[in-house]
Amino acid sequence: GSLLGYTDQAYYERHYSIYLLTPKACYELLPMAGYKLDSSRETPPAGFTGAGQFEAYMAEVRGRSFFASEVTAEYGDQIVFLATCTPSSSRSSRDERFVLVCKMVDSGV
Repeated sequence: GSLLGYTDQAYYERHYSIYLLTPKACYELLPMAGYKLDSSRETPPAGFTGAGQFEAYMAEVRGRSFFASEVTAEYGDQIVFLATCTPSSSRSSRDERFVLVCKMVDSGV
């Protein structure tokens, strides 16, 4: 699959989870939002200072998301950002990135 596929609701509905395998555990990533940003002006946060900041960020990215997800997260949950460049021949959009925001849970495997 491709991260850019998450710009389509039907793709999200067919790919509603991603598995992350590490030497210590297997995790399931549950996509909550997928949006584009200009990396020269903004980046996903490295962390959150409190529940209010987390909730404001989640509300913003859900509003910008290309797909609707019923997955929810609370402050303190593990969040993973997957990002990729977007294809473009335009100089003005060469800094555009697609960011997939996922909740990470133990897969139980």
